[in-house]
Amino acid sequence: ETPAAYDHPYWEELYVISGSMVEGNPDTGENEIIAPAYACRKPGVFHGPVRTDEGCVLIEFNWYDEESD
Repeated sequence: ETPAAYDHPYWEELYVISGSMVEGNPDTGENEIIAPAYACRKPGVFHGPVRTDEGCVLIEFNWYDEESD
């Protein structure tokens, strides 16, 4: 669980393999992501807080886009 909305300077990809997670969005409220699911966020996008009520298994990839620096 994360306590508040946040952003980061890198790309983020999530693959939810099993279970579900609830993600907050400062603009649209909460969104439940149920496996199987994929999400991608570009740098600087505010999201969260994030929690899971039932548990989930996910793989997360993070990387910096060196060409845009």
